[in-house]
Amino acid sequence: MLPFRRILFPVDFSRACHAVVPWVRDAVTHSNGELTLLHATGATVYDISGMMLVDPSWAGELQTLGEKRLREFAASEFPGLNPGLQVRGGEPAAMIHEAVKHGGFDLVMMPTTGLGPVRRLLMGSITTKVLHDVSAAVWTGTGLVLMDHHPKVPYRSILCAIEDGEEAESVVKAADTLAKSYGASLSLCHVMELPTPVQISSDSWYEPYRAQRLNLAENRIRELKSRLNVEAPHSLLEGDIADAIRAEAAEKSADLIIVGRGWAQGAVSRLWSRLYPIVCQAPCPVLSI
Repeated sequence: MLPFRRILFPVDFSRACHAVVPWVRDAVTHSNGELTLLHATGATVYDISGMMLVDPSWAGELQTLGEKRLREFAASEFPGLNPGLQVRGGEPAAMIHEAVKHGGFDLVMMPTTGLGPVRRLLMGSITTKVLHDVSAAVWTGTGLVLMDHHPKVPYRSILCAIEDGEEAESVVKAADTLAKSYGASLSLCHVMELPTPVQISSDSWYEPYRAQRLNLAENRIRELKSRLNVEAPHSLLEGDIADAIRAEAAEKSADLIIVGRGWAQGAVSRLWSRLYPIVCQAPCPVLSI
């Protein structure tokens, strides 16, 4: 998985897209990887009867315009790197998925709008679809965080959020490898969503139950670090996963948060189900692997 050798950067020419460029340049130069820029011109629109609403002749014009803009973008933002250029006609998330599937990319880097939950349900999120569909690692952050903060690259502080399950080992290994390659500090955290005393039939059961859960989690993390020979401090957090990770990242002055996506379990994990809120609330970019 590491180092990342083939990096895909979807480009929509937005302010947030331009803001991601310093991180993309760092990833490419740090790993001595190959960079490809992808621009999707958009999906063809049909009405309810199946009639095409967009003149087909526009497709060629959009392709030509997209190629011109992408060449200019590459020359301006990535001088000397000579990235590959792809312009595809279609819905952006689908085009990103296809590019990863057939192009062998191991990292996708892109911003997200961080839309509110209602608007996100109505419109869908390109980033959400990418996080769900692609097998490559995905680096992302909200546009507001990326545009309003000075890029913190190279990374100096990395926070790895882990959960129970087989995936924890590969996630911690990746975080440790990346942190060492940057000479960055690494810290681990595990969030426990414990029930409140009100949710327990008897208050007297709560503290023993809580202590047992915390003790089991503590032992698992210590055993994991020992097995992987990872020397990194760890924290056990309680509360909402996205809120707790955001607070811990701020406490550690993290430049990057690393999380898993549930691939090892072959099913939806707790972190995966909270991944988009984690990204939207994070004070720094999030790398999901």
